[in-house]
Amino acid sequence: MIRNAVTKVTTNKIFYVTISIIISILLWLYVVNVVNKNIEVTITGIPVEYLGEDDILLDRNLLVSEDDRQTVSLTILGKRSVVTGLNRDNIKISVDLTKVKNPGVVERYYEIALPENISERDYQIKAKSPIIVTVNIVRLVSEIVPVKGTFIGTVEEGYLRQPMEFSPDTIKVSGPEAVVSQIADAEVVIERENLSDTVVTELGFTLRDKAGKPVVMDDITTDTETIEVRLPILQVKEVVLTVDLVPGGGAEKENTQVDIRPPTIELSGDPELLETINTISIGTIDLSKITDSFSQTYLIPIPNNVENVYQVTEAKVALEIIGLATKRMLITKIEKINLAEGYTVAIPTQNLSLTIRGPAEQVALVEPHNIRVVVDLSEFSQYVGLTSIEPEIYVDGFPLVGVIKDYNKVTVSIAKEVAEP
Repeated sequence: MIRNAVTKVTTNKIFYVTISIIISILLWLYVVNVVNKNIEVTITGIPVEYLGEDDILLDRNLLVSEDDRQTVSLTILGKRSVVTGLNRDNIKISVDLTKVKNPGVVERYYEIALPENISERDYQIKAKSPIIVTVNIVRLVSEIVPVKGTFIGTVEEGYLRQPMEFSPDTIKVSGPEAVVSQIADAEVVIERENLSDTVVTELGFTLRDKAGKPVVMDDITTDTETIEVRLPILQVKEVVLTVDLVPGGGAEKENTQVDIRPPTIELSGDPELLETINTISIGTIDLSKITDSFSQTYLIPIPNNVENVYQVTEAKVALEIIGLATKRMLITKIEKINLAEGYTVAIPTQNLSLTIRGPAEQVALVEPHNIRVVVDLSEFSQYVGLTSIEPEIYVDGFPLVGVIKDYNKVTVSIAKEVAEP
């Protein structure tokens, strides 16, 4: 009978429901009190976010000093299943700086925000360190600083390194006033050996103070991160200086001895251009106007698109006539040609002293009747009065003998004919 009663109870549906509820309650109590019991965790190094830093403070030319950026440590009590999933990346610590209007040190309480899927009743903040955040607000300023270059290395023999060129050649730096005021320039560095070609490259830079020491860039922003740098490498060539000699007065180029000091100069430039430049003429000398010697200083003209390496700007030319003889002669007959109709001309003096020059054996044979002095009046057809004219002079029969132009011009008197009554 007892067996029948037990069987009846165990086969009853209500019995099974009751047993299930009891087991569920026991499992819940186990999980809550053993598996998912309340525990404390401490999370360190949670970064502080400053509200208004990237917009409102910038509009007011203010900046949070990088040296004062802080982190917070929290001790949190809560169920194991809740707090074990917390870390410095999913906890948000924020400080409101939107009302700060002037630089200085400010103290603010911070807000703590856990992930949205965690309810406030599931945890408790047991400890905070620090309780208040201290923030140093500094004035934000901007300055334009020049770019400067440093070359470390060598160039090949026969080549010349020129100053570096930069694009851009200035950089805008922004940051705390105390730091920016120390910045003197931005340095780029090229390191090369045995250069023979121009270098064009993109480089980073280092901000330097007035003493040339690097400035820490943690608080600094710049309007560019790289600089395009061009380092021109030019070929160097020695070029001969010359003068152009115009034959005359019985003298040819072969009858001269020319000394130019300096005889050469150094030019630098593009190799293809330098290949076409072998000499530079610094002046023209008319030999008919030189008796025996000549000395003069000339400016050195530099061709376009090349550089005068040592900036030698002048050269002295000394010239001497050699291997020729001279003879002084007095000419008494002067011819007049191309006189306009209706005009007359008179030469107050028919005596003209001049010097001939040429090979000694020919100069010795020249007589006054071999020399013709011709005054051409074609350009004075409407002129009346005294005037000076440079005559043409010929040495007939002696092609190697010429006349040195050291004589005075011939003075002539031109008059209009008077018609007879």
